[in-house]
Amino acid sequence: MVAFLSFDISGIPGSAAIQQATLDLRHYDVLGNPFGKLGKLHVRDVQYGKTLESADISLTGTEVWLLGAPPVGLRDVTAAVRQRKLEGRTRFQLSLRFDLNTNGDSIADVIRFNSDKVTLTVTYQ
Repeated sequence: MVAFLSFDISGIPGSAAIQQATLDLRHYDVLGNPFGKLGKLHVRDVQYGKTLESADISLTGTEVWLLGAPPVGLRDVTAAVRQRKLEGRTRFQLSLRFDLNTNGDSIADVIRFNSDKVTLTVTYQ
């Protein structure tokens, strides 16, 4: 399983000085033992365009966060958001996947994020 997150950053003016950008993944629930059975959760900066395509599941991107346990704090993603704006991008996009896709025991090991509470907060001038 791979999760994809896409944040609209088109409202940030191109001339804006981005002071800080933080990602909040603290609102989730866990089924089974994903960190114990599937390894670390990789959060990667990827660009897949306006819509997902089947080939996008293979995107590797740049690692912005490697979690060995469920997230407990905010993650500073300022540099990544600044880079996307410098490139003229209108979206900041991430993929989330564990080291292993399955451990083969037929028991669900999953972290489920509350999509209404996953936020990217950007402060700029």
